[in-house]
Amino acid sequence: MKTIEDLLREADALTLVNALKVTLIEIKEEVSVQEELRQSLNASADRTKRLLRKADNQYRLIAKLSQRLEGSLATSVMVEDTSDEYQELMTEAP
Repeated sequence: MKTIEDLLREADALTLVNALKVTLIEIKEEVSVQEELRQSLNASADRTKRLLRKADNQYRLIAKLSQRLEGSLATSVMVEDTSDEYQELMTEAP
């Protein structure tokens, strides 16, 4: 089994160093891409949370208005409290 010292004697040391440098550059680029994706995913999660709150507020408003109406539009509308489901979804999200 050859050691690094044996490999350095047999090969041009500069070639090995350059190969390692190229690999390190590729790793750094991949880490950078992962960070960009992570930031994008976090921004998307924030937008989704805001949309969920907005939709929940709209649902509650329409439900309350429907309950106040008398007559043919609605006889009864039940408003479900989804805050526990929302909290559960948020704790499961990465």
